[in-house]
Amino acid sequence: MVDDTASHEIGIYANLNSDTSFRLIELSPELLEIIENDEEPIFIKASSEESDIVLCSKTKSFQIKQRNHSNTVMLMDSKNSCEEEKGGSFWGYSSQASVFECKPTSGKIDVRGIPIYDGQGNFKKGGLETSLEYLRENAPISDFEFDKAWFNLNGSSINGQAVILSHDFITRSLHVLIMSIMASNLDFNELSLIEVYKTLSEDDDYTIDVVETVLRKFSKEDKEPFSLNKEKIAQWYGIETLRKFGSEKYISPSEFFIKWKSEFPPFFECSIDLPLLNGFFVRPLPDRLQYLSKYELPKDINERLRILFKLQSTWELNDIIPFIEEFNSKGLKFENFIMKFAKKKKVGKKIYVTPR
Repeated sequence: MVDDTASHEIGIYANLNSDTSFRLIELSPELLEIIENDEEPIFIKASSEESDIVLCSKTKSFQIKQRNHSNTVMLMDSKNSCEEEKGGSFWGYSSQASVFECKPTSGKIDVRGIPIYDGQGNFKKGGLETSLEYLRENAPISDFEFDKAWFNLNGSSINGQAVILSHDFITRSLHVLIMSIMASNLDFNELSLIEVYKTLSEDDDYTIDVVETVLRKFSKEDKEPFSLNKEKIAQWYGIETLRKFGSEKYISPSEFFIKWKSEFPPFFECSIDLPLLNGFFVRPLPDRLQYLSKYELPKDINERLRILFKLQSTWELNDIIPFIEEFNSKGLKFENFIMKFAKKKKVGKKIYVTPR
């Protein structure tokens, strides 16, 4: 093929071979900026051979997905002509029927097989010994995002080995930590890890790693000085109270509020409000609550909604959103998103959702 443009001749030749050593990656503006700045190393990670591939910088994660297409895409090399004024030639040496897309992702830490630690040397569930450093290096998530995700998962370490602190141990540790902070007259809004650890150092069960997990899990900041997030603390105690008293039988809101408030350490002032627990309870009857965790529901939205409507026939939109928000990947308004799966009606300023 010859293109005659303004007296310049450009020859295009194709000698295409199947060469899988060449792959195209479509760079998002965010990823391109990281590469151009050349300030952070970039790693390709995957938790297993079957899992998704993730491209990680120091602070961000990008999921790599292969997109097949039928377009004519050729990798080409240019060869200048001896007579420069006559142009040159382009040689196609590989055709490409797919491209890798890189989309921002929050990354994930696979905690399956990590032992669950219940304090005092006891494990509620055994597992493989994995060093925390090995887990950090191999988890498909950036270092910056790893820390936040790890502490949210109740992650900690015992002698360098990765463990997940049990819910019961987190609750006991949080209780002791709050009481120790108050007894030592420390400022809830200006806490350092070492100061908090020193208030608990006489108890061998509360190592500095355990204290860091609890402190960072319930703090507003990701670095010192820490300030306790009372909303997170109230939510944690509320969920644990629901799990304890509302799993096997229904409980009235008034009785639940009394039990919820009684779970806090003495003299610890903290506001409580039922919407804090959305995504963790249903109302089988208008004046009764029952514990239900969104994490224990099916991963298919239709099956999940079937169970939710079986337990509670009518929902306020704001109450059901936490149970289904993970499926709204396109970020639609929820009153429009829910219309694909259920019916809605408006009563005053409130929107209610019912099954089709």
